[in-house]
Amino acid sequence: MTENSVRKDPLMKKYGFAGLLALPALLLAGCATVIQPLSFSANWRRNTALGGDVAGTHETLEYELSFESTPRNGYSVSYTEGTLKTELKNDTVTADGERKNGYVYTTELNVSVQFTVDGKSGEVFRDKVTSRTEFLTVEESLCPIRSEKQVTAHTPLDYPLAVESAYTLTEYSCSVEYTSEKNNVVGARATTRTDGKETVREYDLSGSGTFLDNETILFALRSQTFASAVAFRTINPVSGSDRAAIAMTTVPREVTREVQIETEEGELKESIPCVSVAVYYNGSRSGQRQTVIYAKKSNSSDNTYRNAPVYIESPIVYNLGILKYTLVRADFSD
Repeated sequence: MTENSVRKDPLMKKYGFAGLLALPALLLAGCATVIQPLSFSANWRRNTALGGDVAGTHETLEYELSFESTPRNGYSVSYTEGTLKTELKNDTVTADGERKNGYVYTTELNVSVQFTVDGKSGEVFRDKVTSRTEFLTVEESLCPIRSEKQVTAHTPLDYPLAVESAYTLTEYSCSVEYTSEKNNVVGARATTRTDGKETVREYDLSGSGTFLDNETILFALRSQTFASAVAFRTINPVSGSDRAAIAMTTVPREVTREVQIETEEGELKESIPCVSVAVYYNGSRSGQRQTVIYAKKSNSSDNTYRNAPVYIESPIVYNLGILKYTLVRADFSD
């Protein structure tokens, strides 16, 4: 069954944990903010001054997950044995009927979750979230072409009376096809499949400012100078709106962080300069912010840590805790 609609999809209320690293669990009030296009630099390369950001790109980052639980009235959630892996590589992609140089970016998150109510713990479940996105080069503003996502997640519910009713099983897949004009995204068609049903939603994404696909936001921010806060447009899948939302970062804050990362060249263990930003939707109901600490560019010709996110904090729904991701292995592009 296919339904064409721009109303809020009931499935989207279940995102919670499943929306990790993609910001869909945040809520947005209507906003008519006019934003300026972003400038991009291929900071995932060692020598960012050479240009030609595509050729030879193949990077994998691996994160270990830890969880800070915040029990409430005898109700708690525990996430353990978690890993996140991201992969970026250059490829030839099809955009507007033409074959172009671009990127393919994939992510895979695996984690165990268990719920406890009044001292009784339930079964340990294994959750998995994967995504794949195609987009163009920095010269073309990382313009998204298509993305897809698959989710199997046990999402916390509010105020459960028993451990058996502490969660809901969320299983779905979603694909988005973008329409662009001169690398400016003007529309999208999102197809969601769940419980044997297919829902299609059309989006009007025309307007000012850079547009980024949800699944690439934390990656795309590596391309920024971190000199100031930035704003961009994206789809907010829980808002029920058929138009683009405005997402923003806070003003970057310089910090120093101790890292211990296995790389293809050996172990890197040192304190490095970083910048910390929070990512959120603009508006009076901006929801919970994800905090991301990026390695700061060392210099243009030898950017050792490639502006990679070295640490991420992501609150889960109902303030039941914070998921924390620490970069432990990186195979960077030369």
